[in-house]
Amino acid sequence: MVGKGYERLGECNKCGNCCVAEDCDKFNAVTRMCMDYEHRPSKCSNCPAAPPIMVEGCSFKFKELETGRILGVKQI
Repeated sequence: MVGKGYERLGECNKCGNCCVAEDCDKFNAVTRMCMDYEHRPSKCSNCPAAPPIMVEGCSFKFKELETGRILGVKQI
């Protein structure tokens, strides 16, 4: 489920960052891809659920519903 007050935009580019962040057992560290992407757990398909996106390579962005502002990867 996407965080309250935000709409998630974009599609998964299969970068593998959510798999690492969620410590998913379907993640293949060699290929950096999900071994069963079509049947991945909801914790993976719902990631990231809300901003800020903390990992480079993620293709998702979020739109703040109240302001319409688009948020992407947080620059640290």
